[in-house]
Amino acid sequence: MIEVVREFSIEEVQQIEVRLAQGDVQVGAGAVSAVSVRARIHDVSDEALEITLQSGRLFVGHRGLGESGNGFWPYPAIDIELIVPAAADPLMSVNTGKGDVRLDGIRRIAVVKT
Repeated sequence: MIEVVREFSIEEVQQIEVRLAQGDVQVGAGAVSAVSVRARIHDVSDEALEITLQSGRLFVGHRGLGESGNGFWPYPAIDIELIVPAAADPLMSVNTGKGDVRLDGIRRIAVVKT
């Protein structure tokens, strides 16, 4: 298993999108000053993982996965943990083909699909 950790300034993040073929997603609001992303890839490399921030949209998920979020193979499971500042209000969407989703303290949820 490989673990990847990234942090982003909350001023830069207006929307968060998580899209996985398979993997668990946990998002929470806390006493932090930045958006923290922790990804655990159940594979020997991190090449399946994409974490990008463009035009205020933070994307976390499987690289090259289509909008549908389906098709479990050949994608390895990736478990995502996100922590956002409690005072922040990013728009959240989560799409996972197979996995559990937990959202705690997130006020603006656009889509949750599993």
